[in-house]
Amino acid sequence: DCLLSRGLGDVYKRQAPKEQIDLIRFFKNELPDSKGRYHKDILQFNHEQIEYNHDFIQWILPTIDKSQFHPEAPTIDGHFKEQLQHDDLAKSNYCKTCQLYLNYIGFHCNKRRIQCQITGRLYELPFHNQLRITRMLNSLNQVGNNQCSTNLYHAIISEIKPDSDKINNLSLIHIS
Repeated sequence: DCLLSRGLGDVYKRQAPKEQIDLIRFFKNELPDSKGRYHKDILQFNHEQIEYNHDFIQWILPTIDKSQFHPEAPTIDGHFKEQLQHDDLAKSNYCKTCQLYLNYIGFHCNKRRIQCQITGRLYELPFHNQLRITRMLNSLNQVGNNQCSTNLYHAIISEIKPDSDKINNLSLIHIS
């Protein structure tokens, strides 16, 4: 809970918006997502489950924007960002989420260094994964992990072949 003091030491409790509390609790494995899955369950997803489940990415990579695909998914605000930065378990689980998706797209993160592990994997993935990568870049920036977002951006750009027709031009605009 956030505490605000006012006047002569009187302390008033300020409630965070419900969806932000739920999202932090989700990252702490205290509350499931809208489909009944806990964060730890999603971390067990194999590549097929990551590819064919489309309603989890908004929970594991939240942004400030409402999802067009999954409008009931929670969004983030400054309160969530602050809580995430100060809660070691939630922050660690958010990072594990990023590592899960990076692994899926053929990349690996080691001490904030992101590099490609499977050359060409980006070209094998269906188009919606390009949108997921954009979501990941946005989420990382919006929760304050700007360096990770920048590192991911450079790793992805270094893997994209300039003449490839497999990476949608619209995705390149969003990624850039």
